[in-house]
Amino acid sequence: MPGQNLNFGIFLLTVLQILLVRIEQRRLLRRQRQAVRRRRWTRRFILASLASRHNGRTSLYCLLNQRVPLLTLYFDGQSDLRPDFRLTRNTIRNLLGQLTIPNRQGWAHDVETLVFIFWLASGTSYRVVARAFDMPRSTVCDVVHRITDSILHLRHRVIRIPSDDELPEVAAGFQQLAGSAAFNKVVGSIDGCHVRIKPPSPITLLTPYREPVRSPVEARFNRHHAKARSVIERAFGIMKARWRAIFFKALEVKPTFAVKVIACCTILHNVCLHNGDILDPVEEEQGPADVQNQQEQQNGEHLRAAIAAVLSAPRIRAPHLQDHDY
Repeated sequence: MPGQNLNFGIFLLTVLQILLVRIEQRRLLRRQRQAVRRRRWTRRFILASLASRHNGRTSLYCLLNQRVPLLTLYFDGQSDLRPDFRLTRNTIRNLLGQLTIPNRQGWAHDVETLVFIFWLASGTSYRVVARAFDMPRSTVCDVVHRITDSILHLRHRVIRIPSDDELPEVAAGFQQLAGSAAFNKVVGSIDGCHVRIKPPSPITLLTPYREPVRSPVEARFNRHHAKARSVIERAFGIMKARWRAIFFKALEVKPTFAVKVIACCTILHNVCLHNGDILDPVEEEQGPADVQNQQEQQNGEHLRAAIAAVLSAPRIRAPHLQDHDY
């Protein structure tokens, strides 16, 4: 019947329209995916060109992205990086060789590490670092946390407690620093630097006599003790000179993450020493002494009196030192 044919024609037309809409949607979706791929590959090509320095070719970075002068300085292979990154070029190169960053190779490996070092050197906000490197602030935050964890993986390789076989050599070094054989059992130096910690209870802290001293014996002990302790003060002084923005103002990060940042500073300090990248230390004003645990203080005072006795009577071996292993 004519009415049935008309209804059937409308049905076919409706189905055809639905098919055309779906085909067009798929075509638009395909074009969008292709555009995303093109942008992704274009970005990869631009940033991958940064690695051209490894092959001796002219870097395309300065031509394609002149808004990032920090990277321009780094990839020219010659500029002094210390004013912006507080590390020499050789130290940064050595650090990049030690870091293991999964799924990050070529330009990403270098650039992400530079973002973290710049943030550490400047001590500024993620927003400022994002503007300096022309990248989103969320990306900077992600990079800083990721590189922090990567550097922390180096801690057992870079920072370690001397083995039993190395202790005599370490003790000899402190004996030389102190200028007295009475310090030939010392194998470490402890100090604080804007980071409060609770030392483990088995550790005995050997502190100097309070000023003013009561006798020449105490004065002589303090003089030699200061010589031996100077190594840790110098270490903190060098770290403060390098990471001024970290140690001379409050970190704008969560307290739990601040611990990791300080740990990275100590790791990078040792990496710098290994590469001969050493700065002149800054002097730190001495603050009031922290209150020590009563038992630890008694142990330290006992050992201090014993060493002071040896320093004041070097030719006579004090009886209480003969069987004491301090």
